[in-house]
Amino acid sequence: MKKDVLNAVRAKCLDCCMGQANEVKLCTITDCSLYPFRFGKDPNGNGRTMSDEQKAKMAEGNRKYWEKKKASASEDSLRGE
Repeated sequence: MKKDVLNAVRAKCLDCCMGQANEVKLCTITDCSLYPFRFGKDPNGNGRTMSDEQKAKMAEGNRKYWEKKKASASEDSLRGE
């Protein structure tokens, strides 16, 4: 339901800006009640909470990703790419 509301806000902002996404980004009507939600996201956070276990798992995944990316870059530089 929340996502439907945010999508509706985004659609209204696009309508107000003649369908131009960049104009939504550049909007200067800060007193509009929809202004904080114009990107189709909740500015107060997504409401998702993660357990300590989930946070640790995500951190480990990020660490592995960056190690792999760094190793790949080193291999490319050794090959002269």
